[in-house]
Amino acid sequence: MKELISKDNPIVKEIARLKQKKYRDLAGMYVLEGRNLVEEVLKSGQHPVYLVAERQRLDQYQEIIAAHPNLPWHVADARIMRQLSDTESPQGMLAVMAKPVYKLEQVARPGGLLVVLDQLSDPGNVGTIIRTCWAFAVDGLLLTRGSVDPFNPKVVRSSMGGILKVPVIEDVTTTQLQQLTGLGYHLLATASAQAMPIYAADFNGSVAVVIGSEARGLSPQVAAICDSTVTIPCALGVDSLNAAVACGIILGHSWRCRFHRDSFV
Repeated sequence: MKELISKDNPIVKEIARLKQKKYRDLAGMYVLEGRNLVEEVLKSGQHPVYLVAERQRLDQYQEIIAAHPNLPWHVADARIMRQLSDTESPQGMLAVMAKPVYKLEQVARPGGLLVVLDQLSDPGNVGTIIRTCWAFAVDGLLLTRGSVDPFNPKVVRSSMGGILKVPVIEDVTTTQLQQLTGLGYHLLATASAQAMPIYAADFNGSVAVVIGSEARGLSPQVAAICDSTVTIPCALGVDSLNAAVACGIILGHSWRCRFHRDSFV
């Protein structure tokens, strides 16, 4: 294992900079922190750019390291790990991954299901939505310009491994959303009221579920492209649901419609 001893080490500097979006974009890399996420990386078969383990916790991680001896492992002391970590209490292990790049044509397919997030800014919500997309077999997640960076460390943690499983396309334009219509997709917008109940929506065929920002809902430009609007019936007095909760309810219903069953079992 290679040693990362100095804070001035080029690899240490490179990883530490990935806490900032501009450097993630420049380098085309992002960081996953913690044992659970690193194990998801190793199970996925994807190849990390770097793997770093804290020297003081090597005994805890020796089994993982020994099972993957040919990967680019590095060891650092607790001081360096704090420099690399985005959390107040680093877990002592992280992986640096190349950001995958997808095109619309790669995630769109006949009978497919996509989720579009229009200017969602809350990292926790977006991370939870990514994990929910993984759970309900969504083909891809599209984020319009103005949305939070899906490779933000808080989004990555909240996705709980989903970022490794769900194809994500950033900075999607209205032109690209219009292309979905040409590819046979029905764009289904969400609203808080005065719309068709979600349980009456048809999820057969190609569908893109479009969810607006937590504060403003859908932008007028995106709303104008959508084919129909649905709402989630709630108790009187409830104005709206959290975006991630709403997405979960919609995708849970879509699962039953698309697969006509409650599980894959």
